Amino acid sequence: MLKTVNIKNFKSVWDLKLDLGRVNVFIGENGCGKTSILEAISVASAALSNKLDQEFLSSRGVRITEPRLMKSAFNISEKDDNIDIDISNTESDFVNYKINYKNKSLVIEDFNTNIKPQFSIKEILEVFNKILSYEKLSAENNTESEKITENKNSKAIPSWLQQFAENSSNDEEKNITTDFVDKSSPQLAKKLNISNFLIYTPENYFLRRFEEEVQIKPIGVRGEGLFSHLVELFKENPEFYKELSENLKLINWFDGMEIPPDLSFTEMRLNIRDRFLKESIEYFDQRSANEGFLYLLFYFTLFLSNETPECFAIDNVDNALNPKLCKELIERIVVLSKEKQKQIILTTHNPSILDGLNLKDDDQRLFVIYRNADGHTKARRIKAPKEINDINIARLSEAFIRGYIGGLPKNF
Repeated sequence: MLKTVNIKNFKSVWDLKLDLGRVNVFIGENGCGKTSILEAISVASAALSNKLDQEFLSSRGVRITEPRLMKSAFNISEKDDNIDIDISNTESDFVNYKINYKNKSLVIEDFNTNIKPQFSIKEILEVFNKILSYEKLSAENNTESEKITENKNSKAIPSWLQQFAENSSNDEEKNITTDFVDKSSPQLAKKLNISNFLIYTPENYFLRRFEEEVQIKPIGVRGEGLFSHLVELFKENPEFYKELSENLKLINWFDGMEIPPDLSFTEMRLNIRDRFLKESIEYFDQRSANEGFLYLLFYFTLFLSNETPECFAIDNVDNALNPKLCKELIERIVVLSKEKQKQIILTTHNPSILDGLNLKDDDQRLFVIYRNADGHTKARRIKAPKEINDINIARLSEAFIRGYIGGLPKNF
């Protein structure tokens, strides 16, 4: 699970450290940097794949902008010129990326990690033998009959690979830890649990049309591909349908749904049942569904599916939802995140979201995001569940609205 995030010189973030839990809520005024924090984590995730082009970042939920605008523009002469993102997990594994703007694109300047990947002896020997075979072929085909010495051959073989291959036993399944690690190694992504970190910002248009164009499977950040994934889950996992339907009963009129058996190849339709409709209208489809219902359908699918990321973010999770429904949604998310081993970061402007949190549980964390007098994005974790500023309050939403915990505009 992602534990600590350190961000420097990224957009409105000059220098920020966050200690995350399993369910994390960011609240604050417009433009304070909530989404920028999510984007920094997404950029670090993309760096694990060594892909920092705009198209790839956009598919992960990062807003498209000129790469040079990713860096802070604060007038601080002594600052490091690189974007510096450091992430670690609960096992104290960490990776640090220094990213810069060159030739109109983002590039990785440097990286550092304490993660030591593991390779099986079988994998090591396969690579070792391929290198030796290639060099032997090169020597045989040398037109000048120049002999390639053993020492020259060994220079092409990484020392860690040569060492383990020479000392290996017949136990091909045994894993060996090595100091060798590449900046885009899948081992880093797997260890840090953010290889597929996405910022989901579902949109009514895509949820209602069940748009099929999706760059990252199984579901795109705006809701693309949701229908196809639901079809797959309904067929392969009957328990998924049961859990999904149970959670969707947060909507009072909901009385079940189905994938129509007679759909044509190009049709994408979900039959939804309203318990208040007369018998002559048995179903309606997602095009006529309430917007809040579609958002809940999307959110619960993210948590219940085993194929969605283990660590992800939802920007503006309160979109189109009734205040009381917001509170209940967060309570459900807390339960599902633990059951399904998911870690989530949510941003919101709706204080009702806060009432779904139990801040006595260290897995649930609330951060007020704000900009200081210099314009730098900062975060303050709110720990006290009842007493804030020595004033006894009934609800966190009340504390927020009254200005006790910050996060409200001060210019009017």
